[in-house]
Amino acid sequence: MKDKIEWVKYLASTYDFGDWFGIGAGVTMGIINTFAMIHGKSRVFAALLSFYFGLSFMRLVLLILKKTKHTRACAMDLASALFLSLAMPTFNIALFVLENGEVLIDFPFEFMIYGYAFYAFYKMVSAIRSIFLGKKEKSPYLQCIAVFSTLSAAYTMISLMVNLVYQTGGSENHAMQQIELSLLIITMLYELVMIIVLAVRGFRDLKQYRLVKQENNNPIASR
Repeated sequence: MKDKIEWVKYLASTYDFGDWFGIGAGVTMGIINTFAMIHGKSRVFAALLSFYFGLSFMRLVLLILKKTKHTRACAMDLASALFLSLAMPTFNIALFVLENGEVLIDFPFEFMIYGYAFYAFYKMVSAIRSIFLGKKEKSPYLQCIAVFSTLSAAYTMISLMVNLVYQTGGSENHAMQQIELSLLIITMLYELVMIIVLAVRGFRDLKQYRLVKQENNNPIASR
């Protein structure tokens, strides 16, 4: 039994099952929100599907960098910081505009609530695991994945909460609306901090990498 478990772990590590599952889960959420947008005719689903598809695309980019041995912080961190700085402002502005509308989301399918709840829980567990492993292994890849998993969990929780409030008839509760906006603002601040942290660390690693490369190319000068 122990040998079989080790064999499964080996396969999962070799073929990146966890990474492909995360990418597939994001694509699935994007597809669900696409159908929801068509059925429910709510523009917020367009923002959510663009987020999930964009997140899956960025995770695929990170996986490609990992498979091609570009695992340094200057590659992983700068790619992640660039994606966040370009994509997240547009996404957040869309949510803010929609938040000021009459109704943020009207779930066309009740079962989607459970999907959102499960996905939010899964992403939070995944984020915690990636944070722990990223620090333990000092892996820029896992640390970037932890950032995206945390953001995915945060936006899924925001969407879940908004829809629960709406379905329970609390859409006119200003206190709940303030909580929703507060969650969105906190998430945006987290994104801003992560952009700065990833960019600073990435440029620092890039500078160090260039210095080491220069010393290796000029062994006499380094003496």
